[in-house]
Amino acid sequence: MEWPKDMLEDIEDFRSERSIRSPKSNEEIEKLSVDENLSPLERALFLLSNGEDVQKSSVISSLAALMKQSPSETQRRVLPKICDLLRSAELDVHLAAASAVSSLLETKQLTTQTFNTILFTTVMNGVESKDSGAKETHHHLGSGMLY
Repeated sequence: MEWPKDMLEDIEDFRSERSIRSPKSNEEIEKLSVDENLSPLERALFLLSNGEDVQKSSVISSLAALMKQSPSETQRRVLPKICDLLRSAELDVHLAAASAVSSLLETKQLTTQTFNTILFTTVMNGVESKDSGAKETHHHLGSGMLY
C-alpha cells in the first residue's frame, strides 16, 4: 500500500515539530512534581497554591471527586482557596471553575446556601470585572444561584 504524498508530508511535519521540543529539565520536572504521599485534599490545596494554571484547572475540574470524598473539608478549605485563585487567574481557570461549580450545583453536591456563602462575592466581583471573558464566565457561575 502506498501512502498519499500529503499524508507523508504531514507525518514528516509532525516528526520535525516533536524533535524541536526540548525535553524537560530536572528543575522543570521537580517544579511540577507533587508528593505522592499527600491525600487528595492536601494535593489539591498544594496545587491550588503552587501549581501551574493547567494543574489548578485540573484540581478545579476534579471538585466533584473531592466533594464525594470529603465534602465538609472541601467546602471549608478548597472552595475558599479557589475563590482566592479566581481573583487573579487566567480565563481557562475561570472556565474550569464555572463548569465544575455548575455541575456540583446540578448534582446537588453543592447547595445554593453554600454557593451563596462561599462563592457569591467572588462571582459578583467577576461580573463587575472589565475583562469580558471573566465577566462571561462569572455570569455562567452566577447562574448557579438559580438552582
